[in-house]
Amino acid sequence: VEGTLNVLSACRQNGISHAIVTGSISSYGEENCSAIKDESFPFNSHYAYFLDSVFPCAMNRYRDSKAEATRQASLYAAEHGLNCTILEPSWVYGEREFATGFFNYVQTVRRGCRYMPGSKSNVFHVIYVRDLAHAYVLAVQRQLPGVERIIVGNPVPDSMYKIFRLFCTEAGLTPPHMLPKGIVYPPALLLEGIATIVHSRRCPALTRGRVNMFYDSIGYSSEKAARLLGFTCRYTLEEGIRNTVQWYRDNGYL
Repeated sequence: VEGTLNVLSACRQNGISHAIVTGSISSYGEENCSAIKDESFPFNSHYAYFLDSVFPCAMNRYRDSKAEATRQASLYAAEHGLNCTILEPSWVYGEREFATGFFNYVQTVRRGCRYMPGSKSNVFHVIYVRDLAHAYVLAVQRQLPGVERIIVGNPVPDSMYKIFRLFCTEAGLTPPHMLPKGIVYPPALLLEGIATIVHSRRCPALTRGRVNMFYDSIGYSSEKAARLLGFTCRYTLEEGIRNTVQWYRDNGYL
């Protein structure tokens, strides 16, 4: 939060009239929700995890900090007359991705795991990295006046089952069987509790945040990005995943 404000302050002091800030759809909340959220939705970054008051889930630290950075940047820009476009990407996948979960999922299945958390009923919203990069180029070119928060994602959220199945298929792997949440959540709670008690610097394989993500429906609208930036995705989900897996394969990760 402080770093974002420092950059905006430096812009103001050096006569830069327009800044682009990276926010996150997580500011609006990633709880299970049937509604498709847009920029008019209130911020709801803090997920009410089971026993969160006893040992807070670290996933909330990311969400809360992104929401607060967006909130403070908007206030600062409005107060000082700085044009500020805040792009809020959905979950990003693509070449060179190693931390948002997709690569780890494929690697876990590749190592022989035949059972994974998951559901066929929930939707998940993603954006291919090359499409997201194009949105930044458009934001630079358009130089929108005032303060604008803009969600950037695929035209519609897709079934999480479909997304991970495509990753496995492109990697030549048999998609794993999906486990019900009731089986996965207790060990996740235990592992996260132990990691918290011992102050582990490494995230355990299962946490409340990671497990819930496999079962919650989270979808957002990119209509504003289309309207203000002229943004449309240039790659289908299938093309993006195919390119991503091919990059992993070409660079020796698969």
